[in-house]
Formats: sequence, structure tokens, C-alpha cells
Amino acid sequence: MSVLTACGLDDGPADSPPVPIPSNVPRDVRYVSADEVVAALVTAGLDCKVQYRGELPRNGGSNARCTFEDDGRTIENEISVYNTEVIGADDIGDAIFSRRDPPFPQTLVAGGNWFVRVVVGDTTRYARKVAEATRGRVLPPLRKLPEIPVKPQYTDLEALAAAVDRAVGCTGRKKVDDGIACRSRAWKTDDPCDAHRDDYDIRLVHYRTAADREYGLLMKLAEEDIPYRIATAGNWIVQFRYTETRDEAARALGAAAVNGVESGAPVAVKPPCDPDRLP
Repeated sequence: MSVLTACGLDDGPADSPPVPIPSNVPRDVRYVSADEVVAALVTAGLDCKVQYRGELPRNGGSNARCTFEDDGRTIENEISVYNTEVIGADDIGDAIFSRRDPPFPQTLVAGGNWFVRVVVGDTTRYARKVAEATRGRVLPPLRKLPEIPVKPQYTDLEALAAAVDRAVGCTGRKKVDDGIACRSRAWKTDDPCDAHRDDYDIRLVHYRTAADREYGLLMKLAEEDIPYRIATAGNWIVQFRYTETRDEAARALGAAAVNGVESGAPVAVKPPCDPDRLP
């Protein structure tokens, strides 16, 4: 297997099988050069100022580094675009995997022959903006996770909510951007954060397949400053504000418990009182 480096193609371990480009990456979104990626960012309103440009040996492609300002932060982007007449898809897949793999996993946005590392914190918040601008796919860092049961699976969100309700309570349900939010029996009326957060402490998300759930879980674990205590199995994820409630639900539902210690991501002990960043 060959390995892509910043300088081009290097010989890697001969017995290592290639890692394909992830199947959810849009293969038809391609760029000729790193400058084309920069142009796409600028066209979308992300004024990415180029700090560096480079060419890979043997006409293998090009790379660049550019930065844009967002929410008062400087967002650095490391861009790599490959000439597929020289660099094969398996080599690009290996490069993507090596950057996402622990112990120093990175957040990428990728397409058919390119990827961008969105450097700030390696979270998905700014990567989603880069993905929208470039028509790429956010690839969150790979993390060590506990074994996640393949069952139970639920047909839809309402079936999942009913199961959670039987386990720990799920009342006052309301639709949120990616699922349903509700209130457990452990919800504390004297907690000022609860009163500030529209009276819910659970968020449920249902996915079409287990593969979609795995991607969704990695995306949630890559979020910056969002506390989470997760129970997950099959084709669903439930986030909890309270660890005890999560543990009780995981036992009742036959789910895996995932948190920051297990995933390698930070856990906020005292989540900020912000209704848009729950649980």
C-alpha cells in the first residue's frame, strides 16, 4: 500500500489493505486544483485568504492552506486535491483514513478527489459550513467506541419515544431539528438550566440504517462545547442531560452507554444554559 503525504506518494507497509473512500462521500464532486476549492469557499461567502500554495510531485495534485473569519474565530483549512490519473482512489481513501484515525484524529470535508481539514478544534461546527460551500461531506474523527448492540431497532421516532417513555419518561414532546426532544421523570423543576431550556432534558434521533446511526454518533461526539450522555443501539441515538437517567435508559433498552471518557472527547460537567445547545 502507498501512503499520501504532504510531499506526494510514499511507500507504506506492503501487507496493509487499502481503505476505500467512505461510501457517503460524493464521488462526483471533483476539483481540478486547490485554488478551485478556495474559489468555492469564497463564492459561498467564506472569504478564505490563502496562506500557502503547493504542488505535489509528478503532477500528483495541489494543496493549499487558507483561513476565514467566523464568529470571531480564525478558521484554518488545509486543502488537498489529487490528480486521479496519478493518484488512485485507494490512495486517497488511505489518506482520509489516516487523518481521521486516532490518536490524533481530524475532521475532514471530502469529495471525489479532494479533502479539506478544518483545523479549529477538529469539530464539525465549521466543517458543516465548508461542506455546504464545497458540496462535500463532513467526515468526523474516528473514535474508540464501546460495542454497540444491533438491536433493538425502531420503525420511527414515535416508536423510539414510546420505548424511552416506558424506561425513564418522555413527556412534553416537541420536534427539534434532527428528532424529538422531551422531558424525563428526572427532570428537575428547581434547576435554572431546565427552566431556561424549554423544559426538556432528552433528545432522540432516529436513523434509516445502523450505518447512518454510526455516522450520526461520530458527528455528535465531534461537536464542540455540547454536553452529551448518550444511549445508542440499532438505528437510534438518545442524548441525556443526566448521567443517571442515561444509565437507567441504557439498561432498560439494552443499549450501549457512550460518553466523553469512552470516546476521547470532553464532557461538560455543568452545561451552559443555552436552549439551542441541548442536551
